[in-house]
Amino acid sequence: MFGVLKKTLYLHTSNNANIMQSNLTGIIKANRSDSFYQAAAKKFNTSYGYVIQIARGERQALRGKGRAIREWMEQSLNQKQNTMKRNRISLRDFSFTPAGHGRYLVTYTSPATGKEWTATITDMTLIDATKNSPDPKAKDLEWLKYHCKQG
Repeated sequence: MFGVLKKTLYLHTSNNANIMQSNLTGIIKANRSDSFYQAAAKKFNTSYGYVIQIARGERQALRGKGRAIREWMEQSLNQKQNTMKRNRISLRDFSFTPAGHGRYLVTYTSPATGKEWTATITDMTLIDATKNSPDPKAKDLEWLKYHCKQG
């Protein structure tokens, strides 16, 4: 009786862990990062096989070092996916300040890093295509960004 009950409880808890772990393994496979497991093993001073077992869901990793490894892998993969997402350039990334007749001081702020680049733009067709347009084209915004970064 205890064997059946114990097996049922193990299956119940391991199914939840397997569902959670299968997502983790799928993300890792999508990124094709073989050294990822090795990096986790080095970071937590454990074996490569142990880390693989956690990622595959063969080990539950509910507490202690196993849980720390699982959380670190999930966090690292989330960060990697967020950096892989490309931010669309928009007019909000630019600020325009009049700098005299026919000139604008344009500042581009990177949405990813927060760095700023500033340039004086005298090409009014570019200003009209971006600042004065209700819906600027991405091509024009990229061109303006290029000018800002060139200084």
